Amino acid sequence: MPFDRAQGVRVAVFTDANLDSTSGVTTTLNALVTHAPRELQPRIYTFSDLEVDAPHHRAMRGSLVNRYRKTRAELLRDGVDAVHMTTPGPSGLLARHLAGELGLPLVGSLHERVGTSRTSLRSQFLRWIYGRCRQMLLPSEDLARRLTACAWFPRPAAVWPRGVDVRTFSPAHRSDHMRDEWHVSHRRPAILVAGRVSAEKGLGVLEPISSLLHRQRIAHRLIVMGSGPMLATLHERCPDALFTGQLAASEVPLVMASADVLLYPSEGSSGCSVLLEGQASGLPVVVANVGSARESMLPGRSGFVCRAGDVEDFAVRLGLLLVDRERRRVMGEAARTYASARSWERSLATVCAAYREARNTTPQQDRAAPLTTFPQQRSAGQQ
Repeated sequence: MPFDRAQGVRVAVFTDANLDSTSGVTTTLNALVTHAPRELQPRIYTFSDLEVDAPHHRAMRGSLVNRYRKTRAELLRDGVDAVHMTTPGPSGLLARHLAGELGLPLVGSLHERVGTSRTSLRSQFLRWIYGRCRQMLLPSEDLARRLTACAWFPRPAAVWPRGVDVRTFSPAHRSDHMRDEWHVSHRRPAILVAGRVSAEKGLGVLEPISSLLHRQRIAHRLIVMGSGPMLATLHERCPDALFTGQLAASEVPLVMASADVLLYPSEGSSGCSVLLEGQASGLPVVVANVGSARESMLPGRSGFVCRAGDVEDFAVRLGLLLVDRERRRVMGEAARTYASARSWERSLATVCAAYREARNTTPQQDRAAPLTTFPQQRSAGQQ
């Protein structure tokens, strides 16, 4: 039996993310089961083509009806105290339905930046699926402010900031051999871009930034770590860049520590796990002033904040770091110190408090609604 009945709060955590992949969601959920205090027992539930029945992870295969029946039976068998919905896909629908049917308190969390429109179909759907949650957890103050301002969620939301493991991500992993393979050095520093390679990450500025730096005769090389729909376009636009593709989780800390600067131009950032990982690896960071990236660094100390989409501003700030090795060192040390204070144990305080509160709540009105009753039209004052 995965849960110890003699120990604390048992929580079924539902996600559509593939735990074998590397992303901000999977990093956060793996940290949740690894670093949660002993009196809390989260178990991750996912859908998969392969069955997994491990102490902290349950993956089920088969039809939605089959998964529903098996999950329902296991939640009843294990005496689960609360349900946590982390993504609004099929697993989120199942989490919402089971919590209502079994009379279990439902905790919700978002791991992405969302729009504030009341009229878009996606916004209506998100407001509906998360509307039953007793507690709502958001990855940044920026997102919490925006959703509160438009009354996106009926109850106060709490911020669940991201953390980082400074033993996994550390300057100690820096590899001279890897840097030689990259053809970079202190005189030709490596600018790392990490994460999903897609337009919404602001990567359209990479080629013009690099071109401007070259025109100013500032030596550098772009290292693009990750994969995504924009990969082919960047290959064409940035022929001098090195593309690592999607890496195994064990390889990421080595690449992080072997770079010199982390560039993060995304304007739609939410949790910003990659920023914390880069700073823990001793990298100064350069970020956009739109989104929540500023919440995950120390402006002017562990890196620079630039005007979103402003190629010249990004190039100037990067240039200051690329031409001055001592500045990189000082800011890199400040970045490492900052990241060391962002432990996962500290990060999990908010979600752990939500679990304890949920267990002490009796959701009297939370009965299951049919999965097909998503309301297409709602007035501004409704959920």
